[in-house]
Amino acid sequence: MNIFSSLLFSVNLFIFANGAPPWKPQVHRRMSNKQLNEIFTVNSIERVPDYELVRVRMIWRERNDDKIIKNVLFTALENQYFLQLERNTDFDDQLQYMKMYRARGGRIEDIDALHEDPNPGKTYHDLKNMAAVTIRLTKDDTLEMEGLIGADLITKPMPAQFLTMEDESFLEKQDFYDEVVYLPDGTSFNVSQSPVISSGYHFVYHSYPLWKDINKLYNDDNSNKDDDVGEFEDDDSEYDDDENNDFEYDEEITLSKIHSRNEERSLPDPKFKFSNDYLKDSIIHLMSDTVSSRPKSKTVWPEILLFVDHKNYNRHDRNYIQIRRYYINLLNAVDLRYRTFSFPKIRMILAGIVVADSEAGVPYLENSRLAFPNSNLVDDVTALFDLSEYVYSVERLPKYDIVVALTAFDLISLSKRKTEVVADTTGMAYIDGACRTREKQQRVLSVSLIEDRGMLNSVITATHEIAHLLGSVHDGSSSTNGGLGALDCKSELSLIMNSQSTGLQMKWSKCSIRQIQDSMKKEQVSCLRDHPDESRILADNFLRQIKQGRRNKRKQACFIFS
Repeated sequence: MNIFSSLLFSVNLFIFANGAPPWKPQVHRRMSNKQLNEIFTVNSIERVPDYELVRVRMIWRERNDDKIIKNVLFTALENQYFLQLERNTDFDDQLQYMKMYRARGGRIEDIDALHEDPNPGKTYHDLKNMAAVTIRLTKDDTLEMEGLIGADLITKPMPAQFLTMEDESFLEKQDFYDEVVYLPDGTSFNVSQSPVISSGYHFVYHSYPLWKDINKLYNDDNSNKDDDVGEFEDDDSEYDDDENNDFEYDEEITLSKIHSRNEERSLPDPKFKFSNDYLKDSIIHLMSDTVSSRPKSKTVWPEILLFVDHKNYNRHDRNYIQIRRYYINLLNAVDLRYRTFSFPKIRMILAGIVVADSEAGVPYLENSRLAFPNSNLVDDVTALFDLSEYVYSVERLPKYDIVVALTAFDLISLSKRKTEVVADTTGMAYIDGACRTREKQQRVLSVSLIEDRGMLNSVITATHEIAHLLGSVHDGSSSTNGGLGALDCKSELSLIMNSQSTGLQMKWSKCSIRQIQDSMKKEQVSCLRDHPDESRILADNFLRQIKQGRRNKRKQACFIFS
């Protein structure tokens, strides 16, 4: 399938703003903390990032190449952007089957019907400019566009009630553009002669990388408190090293993690100290697998099940529609980063969103938290191990291939004696874990754990960890299972499979592409070759009526090891 689909006309979006206006918008000062949280994912005026207000126009024009493309041209935050957006059809078509669930201890509840989005919109991509957005039209035809452009530029629609006459007057004066626009393909068109279908005002601002977020949160005076809309009580028990048993690594599993590039910091508890020595990423390897005798598949569809912890539930104001929209945008952006794979094509599918509304819904995190006053810190290795057991045991999960658990807790790597923090971790996964289950150990290996704090700053981490599950090691590392490895590729900061998180990784190395392509030939990943069509609903309903539905359903989705 080509990047661009074919139709008879083109709809064009344009955003116009003055690149460096002397006037600074003050809209955020008229917002409540709840509203600030919804737009900027912060809970106070002081934390609002620098932003600009821009006007988005949807303009219709005919095309001679029979393609439908939504073109976005704008200048904001001293940069110019031109986007050519195409509908993400594979992703959108499966969203109609995606449900939301609430985690309650060892089981989940289907709550999708109670929190249906009245205006979900459609998702779009621009591969050349790495833009992944959702576009909606309101009842009065106001345009709303939200999502991620490039590595860290966020667009959010602005509610009309916050715009004053003074703001609107200034924006109208700044709303200028060239009469003729020249496109990258050498063609041009007259903007003034293009009918406007709809428009709307938007916030445009830069997200900050997770490692900056970690430093900012950790250096607060109340660093041990949860940085949420709602707060939780910390465990005030004394730290007891004997209660934290050393983790015993599985002798057939490779553990890989991505570290944040933050500076050295001091932990509040004197029993801990920080070291700049990073943990080795490869512990012990998975057994090598055989190459599948099946015909090579031109497309694979990893079905991603998202687990959202209670901290992120609170961060999104306990609003399931807001949560749904945010994580659709997140996975849409992850999916975009896999569009550079051509054989096989990789198309992410959102299998469901499981939301924990309390600590009881995330036992894999609660059992791995450090004691007060470090209760915002989570032992990454123990948490991932517990997650693999939890996913195996929890009932009523929908069909999935990969689980991505997102947390607003601070993941850290501890020394073996658990007396030293050796690294900050933004994500962890088992290499080659996709579709794998250990029946004897009662564990699912197709799991990953990543930090997420609400500004789409976990897109790169999620992309990175899913790549580990699909068989890729870090650039510059050797293979863990007798495979190709990545020794031929240097670990550069711009590469997605660099071992340290910068938040700005945008490209795949040739080694990463080669490893994932090789992994897709294995029988182990046969679950990824199943097209997620309407039959998933019939299968899900049928399996729920079977007493052992949980285990049978898992066998349908995963490669089983006895």
